[in-house]
Amino acid sequence: MTHAEFRALAVASIRHQMQTGIADITLTSPGRRPGRAGQVSVSYTDGQRTVPEIANLMHTFQANGIDVYVVSAGFEPLVEAIASSPAFGYNLPADKVYGLRLEEEPDGTYKPEYRHGYPVTFGPASRR
Repeated sequence: MTHAEFRALAVASIRHQMQTGIADITLTSPGRRPGRAGQVSVSYTDGQRTVPEIANLMHTFQANGIDVYVVSAGFEPLVEAIASSPAFGYNLPADKVYGLRLEEEPDGTYKPEYRHGYPVTFGPASRR
């Protein structure tokens, strides 16, 4: 996928998530196939929302001359799509968003490898 394709995917995803509820989900392995660990379960909260209070805080900082940045462990084009879009309230300039960057093919599609020489925005420094 290209940068524009990832951006469109992110916008469609957040719009979908904002129309669905926040829900606690539990997945349990089948009892008839317990394996060595037995029957296992995992629970998580599903759903995504924007946070108007954070958007307001960001705009207040900017109005008072404080530069605002987003540094995320997420894939940069996806985070940028939300953070820089006026539709979601943050409206941060795209060049103020930093996240995980990948290498690109000559045609603009992303390779499944971290950008060489760019800092990794997650995990301990020893991973870099």
